Amino acid sequence: MARQFVIDHTFSIRGRGPVVCGKIVSGTIEKGMTFTIPTIDEPIVVQSVDIIRSVQPSRRETGLLCAQLSEANQAAWRELDVGGLEITVA
Repeated sequence: MARQFVIDHTFSIRGRGPVVCGKIVSGTIEKGMTFTIPTIDEPIVVQSVDIIRSVQPSRRETGLLCAQLSEANQAAWRELDVGGLEITVA
């Protein structure tokens, strides 16, 4: 079964790693799974999966905390514009 995730936005937590927030469209995503994003030249490893609740009851997102990226790709991460990008998680 394909695991699809639609990214709403991204950010980084200093000392922890990159985070993607969005919605799981299909399947289950777990720690240790990987995905790729165009312009990032390495697989991105999921370190944890968390539900993010907003002050708006209808707005819930899933946050994927990811392993640290190589130094070369950290700058590319900060430049990402991925709103609405659908990725496949393996």
